[in-house]
Amino acid sequence: MASRGELLYPEDDRVFLESYLPAVDRRSTDSAVPFVTLTFATSLDSALSLAPGVQTALSGPQSKAMTHYLRCRHDAIMVGVGTAIADNPSLNCRIQGVGGYGGEGLTGQPRPVVIDPQGRWQLTSETKILNLARQGRGKAPWIVTAKTPSAENAKLLE
Repeated sequence: MASRGELLYPEDDRVFLESYLPAVDRRSTDSAVPFVTLTFATSLDSALSLAPGVQTALSGPQSKAMTHYLRCRHDAIMVGVGTAIADNPSLNCRIQGVGGYGGEGLTGQPRPVVIDPQGRWQLTSETKILNLARQGRGKAPWIVTAKTPSAENAKLLE
């Protein structure tokens, strides 16, 4: 692992994934539909966490590095409100050389998208997604909700 939480994903491993990923320059494609990749980790008994609302590490360092490499090759990363509440996720890419981790601007950073139809996610000064965006190490999130945000959430999002 590199400094500042940066991750390294070996070039040899990247070659294996290449044919399954969108073009590096996505603007050059003519497709009118998004390129979507579903990733998840489960335990041997097919659980996603130890219990509802409990953050559970299910992946090792190699899997984590691959997941972050996949993030740098996509425009967005989407999670549900349950994940946002339980994990306080970063939803950025920490591969060495992308924007915020040695690269220029926010190049290679996906847009965090949180689906929260009932407005349950309470943002705080400790919300990682917001802090990383302010530090230039991730993009600001899109929060998809059917409700107007609370005054406290609206203030943190401004």
